Amino acid sequence: MLNCESRSKDGVSRAEVSVCRSLPELLAVGINETAELATLERQPDPDLSAAFRGLDFHQFDDLRIAGSMAHILAGAQKFLDALAWPPAVIRAILSDAAGFLAPLAELGGKLSMRLEYVTDDACRKFHKDKTGFRLITTYLGPGTQWIDAGAAGAAAIFQMQTFEVGMLLGQRRGREGRILHRSPPIEGTGESRLVLVVDVDLPAYSE
Repeated sequence: MLNCESRSKDGVSRAEVSVCRSLPELLAVGINETAELATLERQPDPDLSAAFRGLDFHQFDDLRIAGSMAHILAGAQKFLDALAWPPAVIRAILSDAAGFLAPLAELGGKLSMRLEYVTDDACRKFHKDKTGFRLITTYLGPGTQWIDAGAAGAAAIFQMQTFEVGMLLGQRRGREGRILHRSPPIEGTGESRLVLVVDVDLPAYSE
């Protein structure tokens, strides 16, 4: 039985947003299409948060990899080992990647993963992705923003917390399309973001 709770706040549709207590529950929301957005709050160890804030990105190029779970995790391990980042940071990223991918790999379909360092406003418009659903977490900087585009009046902008996990249904699901998201505008603020994204296209999704 799922313990995700529907969220109703400031006009947000109760049926389209769920707050979950565990990662399996959040993944089930995406797989079963029971809400457009599900979130899972996490409280990282202060030392881990500090380690992410202290990372050196001068030699960093975004990681983009697709294929089987084994291929993605092996590629991510090789990529992160070459950066010489603190072991705690590498373990946290790989643990999340494995946790996101493992339940999905058994279902077949297409999987892809990105680890991105963001310093601009390249994705500042609210939108839905061309995928089945997306899992996203931000390790550094402000989290993903979202709105309920079907709410009455001006849509309130909500923002995920650092380390919070979000599940966002994409364009290939048959929902109404009320919940849209974006990368928060940060260009010129001096802020930056490190974001992990896993996109999922299960066999049943229509193109």
